[in-house]
Amino acid sequence: MNIDLLKQMAKVMGLPKHYFCNEYHIFIENTDVPVYLKEMRLGLGLTQREFAEKADIPLDSYKTYEQGKSRIPLQYWAKIRDWKKKR
Repeated sequence: MNIDLLKQMAKVMGLPKHYFCNEYHIFIENTDVPVYLKEMRLGLGLTQREFAEKADIPLDSYKTYEQGKSRIPLQYWAKIRDWKKKR
């Protein structure tokens, strides 16, 4: 669901701004995702291909996320989050 709509719903109901948002929504709103992905990947010493393979994300899709051309979907963000936690 669209984070702006969720925030508007909360505002109308007099609830905290992120009341209806989950961890993914807050991450997307508060993080420069391309920078986050690139720094994480470089910190691990991996190429885009290696990082995408380890996170089980198609390489072409991963490139668009790291370049900021498209928003990383919840399913891939969760894979990266879970993969990072296991390290």
